Amino acid sequence: MTTIQGFKSDALAKAFAGALGGRTQPLFLELSRLSGLPGTRINVPVAQALADECGRLGKKADPLIDALLAEDADRAPGGTPLEFLPVCGVYALGARMAADPKRRAHGLAVLSDAAEDLRFRVRDAVPVALARVGARDGDAFLEELEPWMDGYFQAAAVLFAIARPEWGRLLSEPGPASLRLGEALALLYHASRADRRYPGFKALGEAVVAAAGPLTARLGGPILEVLEPWAKKDDPWLRDLVVQSMQNTMIRARHGDEVTAIEAAAEAAKPIPRDGKKVDLPTRKRGKKKRR
Repeated sequence: MTTIQGFKSDALAKAFAGALGGRTQPLFLELSRLSGLPGTRINVPVAQALADECGRLGKKADPLIDALLAEDADRAPGGTPLEFLPVCGVYALGARMAADPKRRAHGLAVLSDAAEDLRFRVRDAVPVALARVGARDGDAFLEELEPWMDGYFQAAAVLFAIARPEWGRLLSEPGPASLRLGEALALLYHASRADRRYPGFKALGEAVVAAAGPLTARLGGPILEVLEPWAKKDDPWLRDLVVQSMQNTMIRARHGDEVTAIEAAAEAAKPIPRDGKKVDLPTRKRGKKKRR
């Protein structure tokens, strides 16, 4: 019996059992009913409980997970109760990848596509799935995610995932996390003008800010050493982003001197404003126009 929000749902448990046998429609209807959509938040306990069960069942759950993930934006539009189906699929895939490393390569390819899904709730589910695997493998899983760092939404998913406590608290070596953070900042710095209008660019900036505090609290100075050079760049947006990431109370409480130095470096990198009224330089004299 599947436990949801502290009580047993006979209808959900029965529908889930039927879906394992190929009858997915009753489960899809029940999940949609329990989704919390349309609304501001999905029903995370339901998605998590289904994921736990899929992780426990192993290969037997794979056809169901694939069916959930097959609900694309046309069949399950964003903002509708049907969007909950692929969200559950992403959660469940993360559980399967954590339970069975052999599922990892295929799962990462699927999650990479989901990271740039048109529906933001599906995108938001990807860091949850990644963090579930990271909670099992810690630093080692970060090495596998290097190919993700050349895509804006994918890189954002990685940083949001390591900012989650279930994975972040297991990070023990600053090296892998520092590399991923540095790659994210480099991607932002080298973005073209067109890329800067892409929603993934904004998402990656938000992910840098979200990850900086937890990573610094866990791994200390090496994370600040990654951030500091970018505070001196000729990109005002990136300088402001680094300074914004320093506002986290965990960083300021533990590394006040380093934060002050980084903020001073960002301020010093700003160009001197040009104001012709305050610059005492010779000006060209214009003669009076002669009348004819």
